[in-house]
Amino acid sequence: MEPVETFANHYQTDYYELIHAAQSVWTQYREAIDKVNTSKDRYFALKDKAVEIEVEIEEGMLAMERGKISIEKVQRVSNKAIKVKYKAEVALQMYTSSITHLNSVS
Repeated sequence: MEPVETFANHYQTDYYELIHAAQSVWTQYREAIDKVNTSKDRYFALKDKAVEIEVEIEEGMLAMERGKISIEKVQRVSNKAIKVKYKAEVALQMYTSSITHLNSVS
């Protein structure tokens, strides 16, 4: 084999390996960004829902003080709020984890 042919073959092989490696890194990066965006959207949606439920709890407490609703109904709303807040906290942890993963990929 001629030295030029050998050089060309090595160059071509290296080129394809680098392109493949770059595509792999780019794919991992895009997946990490998608995960960050998904977890961010979930966290903020749950956080907004938690704020809405806090307002419902306040309204329920006022209605209960006025005798319009029972304490059981206020407790149901409070239990719902606890579940939503827990889900929001888990979503925040997932969001933080996905940001950490994205930083390690970049």
